[in-house]
This record gives sequence, C-alpha cells and structure tokens, in this order.
Amino acid sequence: MQITAGGNTNMTGSQVIGTHDVAISSGKDTSISSAEEYERHDYAKQVKKSGLLSGGGLGFTIGAEKRKDQYKDADVLQKGSTVGSISGNVTITSDKDIHVNASDIIAGKDISMTGENVNISSKDNIYHSEEKHEYKKSGLTVSVGGAGIEAIESVAAPATRMTEVSDHRLKALYGYETAEKIKENGDALKAAVKGNFSPTVSIGISSSSSKSESHSTMTEAQGSSLQAGQDVTIKTKEDLNVKGSDIVGNHIHLEADNDIHIWATEEKETQKSSQSSKGGSLGVSLSAGSVVSVDGKFYAGKGKENGSTTSYRASTVNANDTLTMKSGKDTKLIGSTVSGNKVKADVDGNLNIESLQTKKEYSEENISAGMSFSTAAKKHIGRHNL
Repeated sequence: MQITAGGNTNMTGSQVIGTHDVAISSGKDTSISSAEEYERHDYAKQVKKSGLLSGGGLGFTIGAEKRKDQYKDADVLQKGSTVGSISGNVTITSDKDIHVNASDIIAGKDISMTGENVNISSKDNIYHSEEKHEYKKSGLTVSVGGAGIEAIESVAAPATRMTEVSDHRLKALYGYETAEKIKENGDALKAAVKGNFSPTVSIGISSSSSKSESHSTMTEAQGSSLQAGQDVTIKTKEDLNVKGSDIVGNHIHLEADNDIHIWATEEKETQKSSQSSKGGSLGVSLSAGSVVSVDGKFYAGKGKENGSTTSYRASTVNANDTLTMKSGKDTKLIGSTVSGNKVKADVDGNLNIESLQTKKEYSEENISAGMSFSTAAKKHIGRHNL
C-alpha cells in the first residue's frame, strides 16, 4: 500500500492497515493524530416534603424539607489513528516534519521514519466531574416528656420486644429486662399510675441548611506506540522528540542531526470542594402551666479544600537486541527509560539524564461560629381569678 502527497498528509482518528508493506510519502508534513470524542452525563434529583415530617411515640415534627442533588461528568477521549502492516514494513518519509500524536505505528517487520523533525507524543484524555448538594429543613417540633413518661417508655420497650419475638430464650431475656426496668423506675411508675406527676411539653422551632460542591479534573496521557517485529529506524535532519510514548523493536536506531529528547509527559489530578451550613433553633419547655426553660442555639460554618497530584507518564525505548542513539548535539532523557541487550550512545553535545518525582499539594480552610443559651423560668402562664 502506497500513499503519496505532494503537500501534507493528515490522518485523524483513522486506520491504514495493509497485509504487506505500507508506505507514506509527503512533500511537506505528515501528521498521524487522534480524534477527540466527547462524552457528557448529567443527573439531577430533587425531593420535597412538607407537613408531618416525623411522628410516633410522644412527639411529632411539622415543617418542610428539601434536598437537591446534581451530578455532571464531562470527558474528552482520544481515539488514536493506526498505521500498520501485518507481515511487512511501515515506511514514513516526509520532506518536512512527521507528527505522531496518541497513535500507533505497528509493523510485522521494520518501521522506518525519516523527516526534518520527528515528534512522537501523547495527548490527554480529560475526565471532569462535579457534584452539588443542597439541603434545607425547617419545622415545628412538639414532644411530651417527664420522669413518669420516661419511666413508662423504658419499661414498654423491652416488654414490646418480648411479645414480638418467637424464640423462648429471647422472650425470657426481654422478660427479665422488663422486670429490671420496673424495679429501677418503681417510684416514677407509682406516681404515673396515681396521676401524681407533671409531664413536660417541649415546643421548638428550628431551621437548618447546608450546601456542598466538589469538582475534580484528571488528565491521563494517551501515548503513541511504535511496535516492530524486527527493527525501528528513525532519522531526522533536526530534532527527534519522544514524549510520553513507547518504542519497541529488535534493533532500534535513533539518529538526529541536532537533539534527541526522550521525556515523560505530565499527568495531573485536581480536586476542589467547598461546603457551608447554618441553622438555629428556639425552644420552650412547659410543665404544670409554667415555663420551665427557654433554650436556643445558632451556628454557621464554611470550609474549602484544594488538592492536586502531579505525576508523569514515562517514555520507554525498549530494544530486544541493540539500541543505538546518535545526536549531533544534545541527548536528554527526562523521567524516561531506555533499555536493550546493548545500548550505545554517540552524543556530540551533552548527555542529560533526569528523574521526575510525583508531587502532591493540599490545603484546607474552615471557619465556624455559634452560640447557645438556656434559661430557667418559673413564670406562671395560667389564668388567675380575682
């Protein structure tokens, strides 16, 4: 298969695959690149309640409750191109530059690339997600308590369970617990039976709300790959750049009249979140026609967190036999690895080898404030006859 262009040859998200030799020749640039695919998912849920929010026992709450949840995902994915020969050679020649971005060159035999500059690089898959949550609740709560009622409830709980279970051992256990509760609360139960106790009625209003939001973004490098069943040869008149990509072959020969750069590409993950809440309540307790106590509390708070992780996707050049690198100027290996049964480097300039470390950053900030009060009172609120 032969593809020839007097100008540029551009492949985006495409496949050129032959059984035997595949050759691409360009009078200018050759670009073999990925296409971007976009995916988006949105989900939202909202629940509203009003009226009786909770009840049972000796208390109930009347009010309104609202919850809202939102989820969003937006991804950008690379769909790479492929140039391949099943049982032959792949040859790419360009009078100008050759660019291979997030794509694959595969040959059953040899891969040969010749150009002014050859750039073999990665492109990022980007994953973004966000969540938003809101919650509000307000209401009026009325409950009845007091020593007599609390005593009755403590006895009623195990007694009720005793009638619900079928296992005779559990019945005996709950029966024993009921008897013990009667002993513990004997005086209060006698007073309750005689009607000689004053229940406490508590009435309160409350309101609370909260918001939270989180965003995360992750970039994942999708590298290019050159895989040859036999040899890989790349020659340039200027620079050879390999970034976040892989080259595999039996014999590998990399040659540049100027520089050879083999380096890692950056991958990053960031998280941002924030939350806030506020609320308050005011309640009064009544017993025997008198105000026993007045209680209140109010609060507000907010916070935020930021985090990021920077890591690296290494380039690898792996020769099963001999790896040869020849540069007219500098050769740089940054956060990457080269390997072979034999490795030869002929560098006319500087040879630089540098490792890269994963970096993590995190910050957090929280602010909160609140107050509460409680007062006891004996003010009579019943009617007086004069």
